[in-house]
Amino acid sequence: CFAPEDCDDLQEYIFHEIFEMMNFQLRPKHVPAGIETCPMIHIMPRFECFKDGLVHLWSSKTVLAYFLSKGGSPLFDKEEVSSHSRLNDEEFTRNTGRLKQSIILNTQFKPSAVRADWFERDADKREVYFVHNAIRSASYPIGIAARIAKLENTLNKLKNEKRNSYGMPNPEYEATKLEMDKLKEEARAARILKLREPVAGYIDTGLKPDVVAHIAMVTIACHHIRYNFSISVFEEIIQYQFNDRRLIELAFIHSSFRTSYGTPIDHVKNIVNNCGYRRKYGTEEKREKKKVLKITPQQVAGIVSLFNIMGGEIDGEPILHNERLEYLGDAVVELITSHHLFFMLPHHFEGGLATYRTALVQNRNLAKLAKSCRMDEMLQFAHGADLINEADFKHALANSFEAVMAAVYLDGGLGPCDIIFSKAMYENDPELKQIWDHCNEHELKREDPLGDRELSQITPALASFHELERRLGIQFNNIRLLAKAFTRRNVPNNDLTKGHNQRLEWLGDSVLQLLISDFLYKNFPNHHEGHMSLLRTSLVSNQTQSVVCDDLGFLEFVIKPPHRVPELKVKDKADLVEAFIGALYVDSGIEHCRAFVRIVFCPRLRHFIESEQWNDAKSHLQQWCLAMRKSRNEMPAMPEYRVLGIEGPTNNRIFRVGVYFRGERLSTGAASNVHKAELKAAESALADLESVSASRGNSKSKTG
Repeated sequence: CFAPEDCDDLQEYIFHEIFEMMNFQLRPKHVPAGIETCPMIHIMPRFECFKDGLVHLWSSKTVLAYFLSKGGSPLFDKEEVSSHSRLNDEEFTRNTGRLKQSIILNTQFKPSAVRADWFERDADKREVYFVHNAIRSASYPIGIAARIAKLENTLNKLKNEKRNSYGMPNPEYEATKLEMDKLKEEARAARILKLREPVAGYIDTGLKPDVVAHIAMVTIACHHIRYNFSISVFEEIIQYQFNDRRLIELAFIHSSFRTSYGTPIDHVKNIVNNCGYRRKYGTEEKREKKKVLKITPQQVAGIVSLFNIMGGEIDGEPILHNERLEYLGDAVVELITSHHLFFMLPHHFEGGLATYRTALVQNRNLAKLAKSCRMDEMLQFAHGADLINEADFKHALANSFEAVMAAVYLDGGLGPCDIIFSKAMYENDPELKQIWDHCNEHELKREDPLGDRELSQITPALASFHELERRLGIQFNNIRLLAKAFTRRNVPNNDLTKGHNQRLEWLGDSVLQLLISDFLYKNFPNHHEGHMSLLRTSLVSNQTQSVVCDDLGFLEFVIKPPHRVPELKVKDKADLVEAFIGALYVDSGIEHCRAFVRIVFCPRLRHFIESEQWNDAKSHLQQWCLAMRKSRNEMPAMPEYRVLGIEGPTNNRIFRVGVYFRGERLSTGAASNVHKAELKAAESALADLESVSASRGNSKSKTG
C-alpha cells in the first residue's frame, strides 16, 4: 500500500534532510500565492524485506516506521561505545560489520551525511571511531597548478635541448622535469582523504551507498518528466505537436548549459564522493596515467581536430546543445521572410527587400518573438558570466528561436514554420497578420494560372529554353519564369519576362542557403556550427556557382540586350544560377529545388573536403597564428586586416589591405573589394611564411 502523502514524506526525508538537495523540488512553479498544490510527481520507493526465504514488499508506512526507528536513536550510545572499545578484534569486527558501508548522519556538520567504510576503536580513550575514505577532485590546487604550468612552459622551451653537444643529459632539463614530477605526485597524494571521527552524535540512516545511484536516476527522470510537461505547454502555445520531441528539447539547450537537472553540480559530486560506493584507488591511478599518455601539444590540438573532423577521420562526440539547430534555423527564418517579402512587395528591388529582411531577422526582433512564445521560460542555460548582460541573453533567445524553427522544420517541414513565425510576429494585430499570410502569386503565374508553355510554340525566345529543360530533366509550368531567370539587368523591360532576374536571384540565394544547410545538418551529425559554415561557404561561393553555370551551359541561354555586352564575370554567373533556383522555387516549389541542389551541388562536397578547399587563405593564416600562440594563453593573437587605401574612380575602386600579426605587417593585397583584397593579403603572407620556413629548414640541414 502506497499513500501519496507517505511517499512525499519519504522524498522530503531522503532528498532534503539526509542529502540536503534543497533545489530538488517537485511542486509546480508560477502558482498564485495562497493556493496549495501537491507535487507534480510522487516518488514511490520500492523497499523489500527478505524473511523466512520469502521476499516481502514493504508499504510506505512500514518504510516510514523503519526510518523513524533508525533516526530516533544514536549510532552507538555511551554504554555501547564503552563496551565496544573493550572488545577483542574478532568480536569488534563482528559487531560493527553490519554497519560497514552505511550512510550515517550528523546534522551538526555540513554536509551532514557521510559513508562509514569501517570502524576502529581506542581502548585507552574508550572511544569508537568511524573511518571514511574519499578522493578529491582531479584538478590541481591553484598554487600548485600555477607552478606546474610554469615548469611545463620551461620544459617546452628546453625539449630540443635534452642533451648537450657532448650527448650528456642537460642538467637544467632534468632538474625541471624532476621538480614537476615531484609536484604532481604530491598533488596526487593530497587527493586521497581519510576521515577518522568519533561516532558520538551520528545516527544510522538505514541507507546504503546504492541509494546514491537511485537518487541520481530519480533526479534525471523527474527532470525529463517535468520538462516534457513544459514542452506540452509550449506545444499548446505554438499550436504544433512534435512527432520527435528530442528535437525541441535540444532546441532549448544553450551551449552554456550543464546537465545539473536543477541541482548544483558540486553538491552532487560531494554526495557521490561522501555517500556513494568508494572508488578503487588503483583504478583511479591507471585512469590518470592513461590520461597523461593521451595529451597532445596544446598549440596544434585544436587545428588537428578541425582537419580530422572536416576530413571525416574521427566521429567526434554528440553535440548536446542547440548551436547546430540554430545554424539550420537561421536559414529557415531567412527563407520564410524572403518568401513573404518577395510576393508581398512585387515592385521592390533587391536592395529594398534585403533591407526589410535584415530588420525582420535581426536578433532584437527574434528575441522579442521568442518571448512572445514564452521561450525565455523554456531555455536551459547556466547562470554564468556569458549571459549576465541583457544583450547577451537576448542573443541567446534569438538563437533559441532559430533553433526552434529548425526543430519544427525537421519535424514537419516549412509549412508549420511559416505558421508559427506568422503567429509570433502578428498575433496581436490580426490585420497585419492577414496581410502577411496572404501571398499573391507571381505576376507571370497570375497571367497564366494553368501555365504558359503554349507561348513557346509561337515565341522563338521561349522555344530556345526547351533544350535547357531537356538537359536538366526539368519542365517548367510557366516557361516565362525560366526566361526571366536568364534575363539580365541590362535588358530593356518587356512584356515577355516583365523585368530582369535580380529579384529571383535574391530569392534563390535564400533557397540555396537553406537546402545546403539542411543537407549538411543531416549528413554531418558530428560537425559543429563552424565546421558546417566552412563547408556551406565552399558550396555556395561565387566560384562554385560559376563552375556550375559553366558545367550546365547556362551561358548559351542568357537573354542579352541588342547592343554588345562584356563577358560575364564570376559574380554574374553565380547570380544566374541563383536566379534559376529562384525561378524553379516559384514555379514548382522547394522539393524540386532540393532535387536539383542534391544532384548538381552536393556531390562536389567530397572534392572540397579532400582538397581542403573549405580552408581558404584567411582561415589558413588564422590557423598558423593559432599554432604560434604561447602555452596556456587564453587570448591568442589573431591576424588583423586594415584598409590602407582606396584608389580609382567610384565605378572602379581598388582597395589596398594589409594583414598584421602582433603589430607587425605581414603582407598587403589589392583588389576590387575589401574581401578579395584580404584574401590576396593572406595568400601573400602565407607564401612569405612558407619561403621563410623552407630557407630555415635548408640552413638547419646544412648545419647538421
